[in-house]
Amino acid sequence: MFSVKTISRLLTHLVEQGLAERRGREVVLAATPPAEAFKRLYFSHRASPLHKVFSLRRVELLARMGQTPKSLDALAEKTGIPSDTLYGYLKGFLRLGVIKRTKEGKAYCYSFNYILWPELKDFVSELVEYQMARLVPREAMLIKNYGDSALFKSIRTQDATPTAFSAYKDYGIELGLRDNYYTLPKIELSIQEVFIHSLDSGWEFP
Repeated sequence: MFSVKTISRLLTHLVEQGLAERRGREVVLAATPPAEAFKRLYFSHRASPLHKVFSLRRVELLARMGQTPKSLDALAEKTGIPSDTLYGYLKGFLRLGVIKRTKEGKAYCYSFNYILWPELKDFVSELVEYQMARLVPREAMLIKNYGDSALFKSIRTQDATPTAFSAYKDYGIELGLRDNYYTLPKIELSIQEVFIHSLDSGWEFP
């Protein structure tokens, strides 16, 4: 049996993820893209142990996996998940057919299995996009969602990391911009990342 405190914490987490909403004293499935995607996933794989797919940092890993095979070391570097933990996640995914494994040289590489689990990938993508959209301030405009970070612009100053054209002043270039360009979560950016953000924002400058 779960305690009232535990249930309350779980429900709050579901609301924050955009999967549920409170209506008075009731909690119902939210009318959001990730909630709709979860319904499609559930009806397609209702017999599967979905709790084993979503627990801990597995969603973060799935968001980083695509059609291009990646090695364990590459996934560990990309996600920041320890290799031992990551191996356990991948082993479980292989049993469920969520991912595929191929051998390239001496190393095993892993890719998402879109044939068996397209609804799962859709759900993870919708969930990550929803989370990134909530991360961006309400008055700002989202430019691009990178999965683990968001690029946006705002007329107002924001509590975020300046990037793209707004970061040029750090390199001695003043542009006199009307808008401010930012990324969240806050991180220290390399000049290469600033350049990539500039390219992704460049559509505004014909």
